[in-house]
Amino acid sequence: MPSSGFQFAAPPLTYLVKRLIIVLVCAYVAQLVLRTWLPVVEVLALSPGQPWVWQLLTYPLVNNSDPFSVLFGMLMLWFGLSPFELAHGTRRAVQLCLVVTLGASVPADALGFVLSPAYPLWGASPLYLGGFTASAWQYRNHRLSFFGILPMTGLQFLLLLLGLSVVGFLYNRNATALVADLGAMAAALGFMRWLDRPAPRKPSRRPAARPSGFKVIQGGGQDDRPKWLN
Repeated sequence: MPSSGFQFAAPPLTYLVKRLIIVLVCAYVAQLVLRTWLPVVEVLALSPGQPWVWQLLTYPLVNNSDPFSVLFGMLMLWFGLSPFELAHGTRRAVQLCLVVTLGASVPADALGFVLSPAYPLWGASPLYLGGFTASAWQYRNHRLSFFGILPMTGLQFLLLLLGLSVVGFLYNRNATALVADLGAMAAALGFMRWLDRPAPRKPSRRPAARPSGFKVIQGGGQDDRPKWLN
């Protein structure tokens, strides 16, 4: 008998995403254990406007949210980054993660010099937001299915991501999170434009033609065809 209702298939758990989830979950548990003795969040989370450069890269390792929110973030990381890794490979996925991590943290850090005090930045949301953005841009002219429920184009999905970030800001007034979201999306779009650049033309490896060693002279009479002399 045919099954009723819609069918939903999650993307495969790819090599990089699986290891990222393990690392981030273990880091979160370690944070919960160590926070009694060590200021883990204060050291690793991004404090905008402070001269602690390592925080530009370490903020995804800590999260000051509840366990359910962290697990939901890992689910979003799975759904957001796995399709990109499947399409472009693990090396490109690692590059995308580095690009969106800095794309979110650099403008958020600069915000701290303008808006003081600014909210700290933590969590892996730029990673899965960058993955969603990159995949949506790649299929911007195709029909997609948002979690197997809502059909839309990739461009409409990009607008939905942008709208969710703005609505989140209107709810919590966290300018750091909004700037980080916009920076991650812009970095992912820039990375995809870089991947779409025309491939450089390779120089021809054919050897240049050598002179034959023959000369052409003009003949006389009715036969004016070239005459070859060695």
